[in-house]
Amino acid sequence: MRNPITAITIAFVFCGQLACSPSDFSFNPPAASNAKLQEPSFLPFTMQETFILKPLQDSFSQPNYQRNKISLSVRVSDSLGSSVRGLQEQNFELQENDQPIEKFRLNSSDVNQGTRADVVFVMDHTSSMDSTINTVKSKVRDFVAEMAKRKIQANLCLVTFKDETSKKCLSFVEDDPATEPNENLISFLDELSRLKSGGGWDEDENQLRALMDAAEQTPWHPGAQRLAILLTDSNFHYSPGNAGQSGSLAPKYEDAIGAIRAAQMLVFAVAPNAAGYSQPFKGQVALPNAVAGGFFDFSSLLNGATKMNEIFNAIVEQIATNYTLEYFVDENPRLAPDLSFDLRQISVAVKHSTKLSLRILSSTSSLPAGHPEYRKKWRLSRSKKDLNGLFRVSVDGAQISSGVKVSRTEVEFEQAPAAGQKIQVEYDPENILDGIKFHAFALPKEIDLETLAISLNGEALSLDQMRLSVDLEGYFVFEPAAVTGSASDLYQIYEKRGLDIRISGSQRQ
Repeated sequence: MRNPITAITIAFVFCGQLACSPSDFSFNPPAASNAKLQEPSFLPFTMQETFILKPLQDSFSQPNYQRNKISLSVRVSDSLGSSVRGLQEQNFELQENDQPIEKFRLNSSDVNQGTRADVVFVMDHTSSMDSTINTVKSKVRDFVAEMAKRKIQANLCLVTFKDETSKKCLSFVEDDPATEPNENLISFLDELSRLKSGGGWDEDENQLRALMDAAEQTPWHPGAQRLAILLTDSNFHYSPGNAGQSGSLAPKYEDAIGAIRAAQMLVFAVAPNAAGYSQPFKGQVALPNAVAGGFFDFSSLLNGATKMNEIFNAIVEQIATNYTLEYFVDENPRLAPDLSFDLRQISVAVKHSTKLSLRILSSTSSLPAGHPEYRKKWRLSRSKKDLNGLFRVSVDGAQISSGVKVSRTEVEFEQAPAAGQKIQVEYDPENILDGIKFHAFALPKEIDLETLAISLNGEALSLDQMRLSVDLEGYFVFEPAAVTGSASDLYQIYEKRGLDIRISGSQRQ
């Protein structure tokens, strides 16, 4: 409708131009309309979505270090010094640094397990030893064969001496098992054939130095039994007091014992029935007894009462009844895996026996330096909810419920998981938003805010609690994350394992 005032103004302008009289113009306002203004119409709308709370998952792996195997060769003797056979695993008890070793295995060469023996003949080659050298030459082949019957591979080497060591064992000729001849035996017999005897007029010789050289300079094979067979018909030089022509090369008796023990070398002495060989020496134990070997009277060999084969067979019998005990450090939780071998004080005993004596002949480690300790703790990628929150721990896919705890920031095991095991930890995060991912809800543009209703897990929100925002296009936006927060749990999201959001209201049609 046109504006009445405008209409009147226009009318006056026209009258002025046309000189019309007032009676020529009349204004009748329009009659009031009886029709009512039309009310705007609204349509209801609903929106609903459930967001699932998912526990976080952290995965870890235990390092897979090489296992450290400790091998011990032990000899058990009765009160007469004879080797004891037939012992079983349950007859032994082992300790390392005063900690019991609960898991170990027994291998004994007398049950046909097979072993390797490095045998150094330490021979006096003075003039009086000619016949003995020839006897050894003729019988050593039987000695090697007897060892082979016991599944013992013999590696022979030669050390010779007079007043000083004439020849040292600096290498072993290795036998090729693929060939018929025994290259090691052939080489040893060749050396014996070329051995020249002579001299020896001062009676005593330097047996102790020759044994020390054998112990310290022989290139022993890893894991092989180490033994020296001493053949001599004379007493030994020693310091102080009886250095003789050996001079400064004559060692102290106790130094020789120490070197032989350090090398874990057994000594079988075919020697005179004298102090140091078969009897104590100046208050100290006879050498063969001190290093777990044996004594054979040289005079019995000379007069035929004892045969060289009998001596060799007795030595084979003794080393064949040694026991090999093995354990893995990693299988015994009380043992420290990072400890170097020289710091492992190992003891072995026969249970419930006071009449048997036991001596460790050799000990080896597959990892002399040890390896780092296996981990017991791992740090979580997020902070965990308090003690009421969910957590599950699995090792190699199997869920465990004891021996482990999870704090806010880490998982810790009472005992370290085994090498290479996979650990998975599921837990509720302390920050709700780390475990549930919301998105915003864009509400209809023509919305009647008086009808808007929003509930979270059944809890109705007031208009102020909704914290609505307006986007660039003018739409109202509801942000669940702004309402639920990150730390508090006002709407029981943890308990209900998620959040159910329901939105309803009216929008202009």
